[in-house]
Amino acid sequence: MLRAFSALCAALLSLPASAQSLQPGFERVALPYPGGTSLSATLTLASGEFIVFDGVSVVQYSPDGLFPSTLGTFPAFVFPSFLAVDADENALYVGESTSGGIHRLFVGLASSPDFVASLPLNYDAQVFEDELWVSAATCGFGCGTELWRVDLATRVATLVAQLPGASGPLALDDDGALYYATAADVFPPPLGASSVVRFARSVLTGALPLTLADAVPVASGFDGAARLVRDAERDALFLVENDFASGVNRIRRLGTGPASSPILYEGSLGRSLGNVTLLTSTLDAPAYLPYQDAQGGRLVHTSTDFASVVERVTLVPRRPVADVSGAGTIGPGSFRVSLAHGVPHGFARLYYAPRASYQALEPVYSIGALPLSFGLAPGQLQTLPGLFALDAAGGFSADYVNPGGYEGLFALQFLVLTGTGALAGTSSAAFL
Repeated sequence: MLRAFSALCAALLSLPASAQSLQPGFERVALPYPGGTSLSATLTLASGEFIVFDGVSVVQYSPDGLFPSTLGTFPAFVFPSFLAVDADENALYVGESTSGGIHRLFVGLASSPDFVASLPLNYDAQVFEDELWVSAATCGFGCGTELWRVDLATRVATLVAQLPGASGPLALDDDGALYYATAADVFPPPLGASSVVRFARSVLTGALPLTLADAVPVASGFDGAARLVRDAERDALFLVENDFASGVNRIRRLGTGPASSPILYEGSLGRSLGNVTLLTSTLDAPAYLPYQDAQGGRLVHTSTDFASVVERVTLVPRRPVADVSGAGTIGPGSFRVSLAHGVPHGFARLYYAPRASYQALEPVYSIGALPLSFGLAPGQLQTLPGLFALDAAGGFSADYVNPGGYEGLFALQFLVLTGTGALAGTSSAAFL
C-alpha cells in the first residue's frame, strides 16, 4: 500500500502546473486548516467548527482554527479513511484503513475511541438514523468492493452489496435510498469509467447481497469518483472527480453525464480533492446556486498535491453587487450606478423604490423554483425601461444626473438574467 501511494505521489508531482477555475456566480474562500496533512480526514460542522483526524489524533477546532480540543487519540498512526457524524452532530464515526477499524467518538467531548466494527480497507461512510453505511473492499485489492450496513445499536455489520471496481463514495437521501459512485480498480483508469447509481430503500432492506443490477443508473461517463455529497434542500448531488493519471480534479453538480453536469470547480492539474462537506440553508432562504447570497450554503473541501500544498477552502455563492457613487449621491450632480459579479454577457434590469420601503431582511421569492432575494417593496417599485447588457466579467455601469433632491430617497436593485434571458438572481441593494 505504501509503495502504491509513493508511486502515486511521484506521478502527481511530475504533472505540469495549470490554473484553477471556478464557475461564475461562486467564489472560493480559504479556510484555516491547522493540523491538516495531505492524508488527513476532516469534517466541517454546521457551526463552522471543524474536526481533523491526522491518523493519530482527532481534534476539534473553532471556525477560526483556534482553540483545539482533542476528542480522542489512537496508540499508533493509521491511514485516515473518513469522518462521519450523525444528524444531531453528536456521535462522530472515525474510519481508518490500516486495520479497518471504525470507532465512535463524540463531538465536543474527549473520550477513548469506542470500537464499532472492523471493515478492512473502509473508504467512505454516512450515518442514516441508527445505521452507518460503509463502502469497503474487505477482500483486498483487485477483487471488487462492497457496501455494508452497521447497526449502531447492536454493532452488527451486514453485507448489503458486492460491486465491481475499487471502493467509491456514497450518499443517502432523506428516505434512506443510497447513491453510490463506482471507481475503476486499474491504473490508469479508463476515461469515463465512473458512474453513479441509486439503490432504493426497498431494495436495500430486501434480499441480500445486492449487485449493480439491483441499482438504477443515475449518471455515467465521469473520470473518477472520489467523494459524493447531497444537497438535501435541492435534492441535488455533487461529485468529486480525481483522475490520478491525467491529474484532473474537479467538483460537478451532477446531471446524467458530463455534458449535463456543470463544473463548479476545476482544480490545478495534479491536485487531489477530498473531505467534502456541503452545508446549506433552510427552506425559504437563498439556495446553493450561482448568483445567490452567500447564506445559500457552502461547500467545504480540501486540496493537496501530496507535497507542499495542503489547503482547506469553501466554495460559496457570490451575489451580484450593486453600487451608487459620485457627487450626485449627496447633492446635485452626476452619479454612477454599477453592477459587479453578474452573469458574464448576461443582462440586468434596474428597479428602484423609496428608500424607506426597503426591507433589510430581504424576503425570498420562489420563481420557477429559483429563490430570489428582493428587498424593494413590490407595491412601490418602479423600473428603468429596457435591459442592460453585461460585459465579459458580468459588469455594467451607467451615469445619471441628480438635479437636486434625489439624495437619500431611493433604494436600487438589479434583477440579473443569463444571456438567454433566464433568471439568475438579484443584486444587493444600493442607495442614492
